[in-house]
Amino acid sequence: MSCFIEEPEQPDLLEFHRFISGTLVPVLNDLERQHKHAAETAVSCNALAQLIDDHLAATPAGDGRQPLEAIVDFGERCIVQAVIPDPTKLLVDTGVLGLRVEMGLAEARKFAILRAAVLEGKCDSLGRRIDAVSEDIAEARGLLDQLHALPNR
Repeated sequence: MSCFIEEPEQPDLLEFHRFISGTLVPVLNDLERQHKHAAETAVSCNALAQLIDDHLAATPAGDGRQPLEAIVDFGERCIVQAVIPDPTKLLVDTGVLGLRVEMGLAEARKFAILRAAVLEGKCDSLGRRIDAVSEDIAEARGLLDQLHALPNR
């Protein structure tokens, strides 16, 4: 979102302009960053649950004891193929302060589905907050334009 507004010359309008660009716009940017992160993590959780479903369906006994192959994104556009020799226990990132917990396949699948649902709810909430702050910014900018158009006092 563009935050450029011509800075007014009157001190009271300058303060209002600084409030918009120094407070409201950074709040909006932070909410948008949080929304993007939550949405990406929810997609990853759903992908993990699907990977586990596919793996369990592909193993003869349905117990998941066959090696698990997956494409792993290390970040910074570094993607590798990984093979987990014994996927009956996975180390799952809980999303809380870097805590990782060892879980069985069924437990990891259930956790991933529940975490995705929580994150999707968070995305909805953040989306509503983004809309509200965007409206506040638009109203504040409109008010600033109206005040700027008034003759000097």
